Amino acid sequence: MRERQLHFLLLLSVWLCASCSSGGTPREYGSARPAGAPVAETPATWTAYFGSHDRPVEWARSIRGIGRGLTGLLPEAENLREAHERLTASAGTLLGRYDLVIPVGGLASAKDADEAVAFLRQVESDGGRAWKQAVSDQAILVGELSAGKGHVYWQVGNEINSRDQSRAARLLAGGSAYGRRDDPAVIPRYVEYYLAPTVEGLRRARDSLGGEARLHIALGSIATSSRRGAREWLDELLRYEVRGAYAPQLAGSKVYELVDVIAIHYLVTEDDDSWREILTGLYDSWVETGLVQGLWATEELGRRRATNSLGAATTLRVASRYISWWRDASIEPKQSRVFFWGWRMGTPGTQGGEGMQTLYDFFGETALADLRDVTVTASDEVEVYAFQSVNDRDHRALVIATSEGSGSVKIRRIGLGADGWRSPDSARLHVFNREGHKVEEISATREGLEYRFTFPVDLRLPRPSAVILTIEHAQAN
Repeated sequence: MRERQLHFLLLLSVWLCASCSSGGTPREYGSARPAGAPVAETPATWTAYFGSHDRPVEWARSIRGIGRGLTGLLPEAENLREAHERLTASAGTLLGRYDLVIPVGGLASAKDADEAVAFLRQVESDGGRAWKQAVSDQAILVGELSAGKGHVYWQVGNEINSRDQSRAARLLAGGSAYGRRDDPAVIPRYVEYYLAPTVEGLRRARDSLGGEARLHIALGSIATSSRRGAREWLDELLRYEVRGAYAPQLAGSKVYELVDVIAIHYLVTEDDDSWREILTGLYDSWVETGLVQGLWATEELGRRRATNSLGAATTLRVASRYISWWRDASIEPKQSRVFFWGWRMGTPGTQGGEGMQTLYDFFGETALADLRDVTVTASDEVEVYAFQSVNDRDHRALVIATSEGSGSVKIRRIGLGADGWRSPDSARLHVFNREGHKVEEISATREGLEYRFTFPVDLRLPRPSAVILTIEHAQAN
């Protein structure tokens, strides 16, 4: 009889819940696969779906923000060459292993109202000719680097439904400096002055590269996409018809015909049980129908949670939600990706990147499959996700997450189907919360058809916490 090492991973991602306390009658949560039901798998390795910001990491195969493209006003020729050199130097070393999302600059986030209006007026003054040429030149340089390597996604704007974008659009029209989110006045300004000229420049570059399929265009991101108003604004934008004042070749096109990827922000980070319904609705409307190639979250996590020592708890919870969605719907990385903004922020032991690195240290590079026959006894309602490695079925993971609120949650017992497995040899508990990262040893016992992981005293987790339990035991023949 040959024995193999089995590592189990348990993540208890505990978050603030508006009405929770540590009391209440314990209940069991979990999942069981119906007899004969197929085992769902992610179509690719789990790291192919994740992205970091500004620098490479082991747990992600995409990077957003490396070597930012043209920023602010159109540079003078000397500064333009410097921007080209800076971008190509950073991009060239990464494209062999990573896909890049590069912000093209120009209007960008419009946080500086004077600069944003100056850019818009420059496009107005020369019909966008200088901007389109600069965009094309830079995209050609990067495109030559990416030939046969990683893909490059040029993102045209950031949080384009923001108050800053509204203020710039209204100032250009001679209005007040007051801006509001989801402003309909932004749509024609963004499309005619920024998106359409940029797309013309990028398409010119693509043609110069011989129709290189590794150059893609991403729509400017939509802020706080969990809000109905933001999603309605996105729908209106995507169906807008280009007039073509500064991009005549695109006149008559719909916005969704100009982009490969729609970008959203912070939909799954929010503590909203409707995240899956909203995400699936957006995906079905635009990706499943073939109107665009992908629906990406170019920012999840965010500064507020990261700097309040919630980074690891947030990333583990958000990552588990997305992995379960990709797995169940058989979604490919080109169709959906997630980038964690602020993954390096916060005190050591609480950072989002540390939670993701723990996942990588356990799973490595592998697709993830469904895992059922899991029960968790807790003092409050919890979300339960479970995965196993496709490369090595001996590696499994259980993920538990609470909703947001005050107080704490008590985990009484964890049960996992025992069929085919010997008793665990050892178990280690990694606890992430505002106090940092702690590690403890725990034990498991065989009871009937499952292994039960219990605690001498109920595991009380201050909200928010993230707990990762790794368990080693041998497989029976």
